Amino acid sequence: MAEHRFRKAGVVGSTPIFGFSGTISTYDLTTLQLEGRFSLMLKISFEQASPPGFDHETNRPVLGALIGCFLALSVAAADAPAKVVVDIWPGKVPGDVGIAGEEKSFELKVGDKPYEVGGRPTRWLTNVTKPTLTVYQPERDNNTGVAMLICPGGGYHNLGWDVEGEEVAAWLNSIGMTGVIVKYRCPRRAGDVKGEPPLGPLMDAQRAVSLVRSRAAEWGIDPRKVGIVGFSAGGHLAGATATNFDRRAYESIDDVDQVSCRPDFAVMLYSGYFKVKDKDQLSPTIRANAGAPAALSGSRIRRSDQRGGS
Repeated sequence: MAEHRFRKAGVVGSTPIFGFSGTISTYDLTTLQLEGRFSLMLKISFEQASPPGFDHETNRPVLGALIGCFLALSVAAADAPAKVVVDIWPGKVPGDVGIAGEEKSFELKVGDKPYEVGGRPTRWLTNVTKPTLTVYQPERDNNTGVAMLICPGGGYHNLGWDVEGEEVAAWLNSIGMTGVIVKYRCPRRAGDVKGEPPLGPLMDAQRAVSLVRSRAAEWGIDPRKVGIVGFSAGGHLAGATATNFDRRAYESIDDVDQVSCRPDFAVMLYSGYFKVKDKDQLSPTIRANAGAPAALSGSRIRRSDQRGGS
């Protein structure tokens, strides 16, 4: 069974962080210390828009659970849960000029030494030309119906597959949530502007949200409880997906694209690319959208004995 440990070190007003179930508006969490492969300080900005049809009673428990305990990511996963792998696109990947080389997995090294998180090497993927979803489902009697799409980081060059993918899915399963790892296209393609987020991964993520929601009944998911989380560059991708749901980045292909690509909630952790390079302004890829879902954002503390992220 996956193991996760955390230590509470703060409150929101008089409300305990863990087990929160009250009405949510805007708040600032000073410190939340988490033990394991990550040590984070989260400063949470939670802006809850109320677009037509937003059901506070339905969403409040989900958001409370996220605020209360999301990202106690000291998952020491033993046996990997069962998984289902599906292609995001039914045929040719739209807007992709392709790259040379086959998809590959590798152990990241820095200065000829393994890049470790929590004392263990990390596994990365690159040369992704066939985007997929890897679906990890919780035990049936523990299934809450909530699903989270997971966008690993890697600077839009690689994907941090274990620490920011598989381990997150295992932890989500342990609390009754379906974890769906989004293997989006990377590295950057010819023509992508250096230092700016490429468009291809947003296409993959938007299609991924619609695809998960379209297969909700099959995978034991409540279509009103489909969220997205991302790390580093994946955090940017989660934010771009959450704020651009009304502007699909590709032409509709089939009935899946008639299903909403708006996540019901979003979590963006130590995200990159939110700021325009060399300017003090928000990237146009992250839009101020009144219909955007509730969102959490957090930054990371780097301990002297631990390195992590991407």
